Amino acid sequence: MMEIKDAKVNLLLENKPLDFDKVQFQGNFKQYPKIKYGLRVKDGKSDIIADIQNDSGTTAVVAEVKKMPLQNILNVLPQAADVVITEGNLPDVKIRADKADDKWTLNIDGTIDGLKGSLINYPVTKGSGKFSADTEALKFAGLNLEVAGQTVIIDGNVYYAEKPEAKQTYALTVNAPSFVIEALSPGLGLKDAVTALGKVKGTIDKPEAEGTFGLDKLAYDPLYITALSGKFLYKDGKLNIGDAIGNVYAGQVNVNGQIDTKTKDFKLEVQGIDLDSSVVTETQVDGPLSFKMLAIGTADAGSATGAGSFRIEEGKYMMLPFRSIKGSITRQQGKFAFSNIKIATAVGSFDTNIIVKDNGKLGFDLDKGFLAAQLGEK
Repeated sequence: MMEIKDAKVNLLLENKPLDFDKVQFQGNFKQYPKIKYGLRVKDGKSDIIADIQNDSGTTAVVAEVKKMPLQNILNVLPQAADVVITEGNLPDVKIRADKADDKWTLNIDGTIDGLKGSLINYPVTKGSGKFSADTEALKFAGLNLEVAGQTVIIDGNVYYAEKPEAKQTYALTVNAPSFVIEALSPGLGLKDAVTALGKVKGTIDKPEAEGTFGLDKLAYDPLYITALSGKFLYKDGKLNIGDAIGNVYAGQVNVNGQIDTKTKDFKLEVQGIDLDSSVVTETQVDGPLSFKMLAIGTADAGSATGAGSFRIEEGKYMMLPFRSIKGSITRQQGKFAFSNIKIATAVGSFDTNIIVKDNGKLGFDLDKGFLAAQLGEK
């Protein structure tokens, strides 16, 4: 028998220090070449207990880890880009490892709780879930995170590097069942929530994520968009939004753009096609409405501004025909404003104004000359 008590052990794992202050070790050589080892490591509140048996080239390890700070493990793992963990615990981990014919098999099952840190530059204030591992991958099942105050669920694998110079690779699924849009940047000012589902791929030092999102309704006064869905791509700190299409007033709205996850600055292009202008104007004007606007903003609430143009094709104003109405649009503090508006008719072009009513609808104040020309008055 051999016994070591209260040992201090300093290890280097992947050239990173792994230190323990209180290690108990027992070795039983009575049945040599069968050797049994007992190991217990206490480090603060954490506790590691392992039984190891070696017999004629075979090795069996059974271990249990209690209350280990996650940071102890992360210190010896490769640094993951866009993932920062400042707090976290492994309350209960069970390990079984066997070696035969110079080949190891490994099975680890455990839980994680108390996670805090950041994910792609958004704060993680809470996190817990289950994980397992074998000789091929680290596997997550229902890792539930609170990211920027929103629920994000992660499942899938992180595959180990097969060669020393290779990188670990992601194969994860990310699900956000109800993610409030303005959590991406307060400047967006959109309190509606999307459902998003995506996949994380790439290497641990250069991750990418892509997927789809959708929502039932989105209020962008005076527009009320329904059945909006699109695609997203995360890469190099940028969240790209593309092919987002929704329904609005019998027409269609398209959204494309980008959000910088570090600065929370954003730039979005919003385009409306063939909207029913009679709904927007409470039947005052009838004709297909199209618009195009670039919206930009920062992390500051209320910072979003937009500028662009609109056009109503051939239609009627108060039952009087016109060829087109066009002008400029801007958006500040969540409200649209209109300027440089021209109405073209068969008898000439006239100026007009648009006002936004208290109910969010648009009202036209057309030049009296237009009315007189249409009615044939002198």
